[in-house]
Amino acid sequence: MKWLPWARAFNLAKSGIYDGLIGAWFTEERLQYFSYSEPLLSTKLVVIKRKTNPTVYAKWTDLKKYRVGVALDSTPHELLKEELGENLEIGSSAYTNIQKLMAERFDLLVDEKLNVFYIINTHFPKWRDEIVVLSPPLQTNHLHLIISKKLMIISWLLKNSIKA
Repeated sequence: MKWLPWARAFNLAKSGIYDGLIGAWFTEERLQYFSYSEPLLSTKLVVIKRKTNPTVYAKWTDLKKYRVGVALDSTPHELLKEELGENLEIGSSAYTNIQKLMAERFDLLVDEKLNVFYIINTHFPKWRDEIVVLSPPLQTNHLHLIISKKLMIISWLLKNSIKA
């Protein structure tokens, strides 16, 4: 198992270089490339700020006033790119975006709550008490194990190939 930025991990699994991904949300577009497990758990897509930031948030449209960080090719990126346009700050990963949030490079971070807290607890424990998760969450999603269909096709071809 390898921990990679989402966009890289997704593209490597999509191409069949990696077997799949753990913790992917369901989307219709991904269904053409991956087979999904039953849901493993639920998680929330949340808005996060620095504790010292006076920003308030009650609904999606409130985000238009702020610079919002998201990871490239992530679900938050896809959900917000049209809505926020130039106010969207795109980073390579949640790890990088947490650093940018704390350096005040943008006002808010939108990402998956469990992922952000895993990264903070693992890499930046001193920031644990420096962030606030705002309510309500933007979305609640189920996380799945997804397996590349390219691997499944290769496996089927190997099992069903004609022997010379």
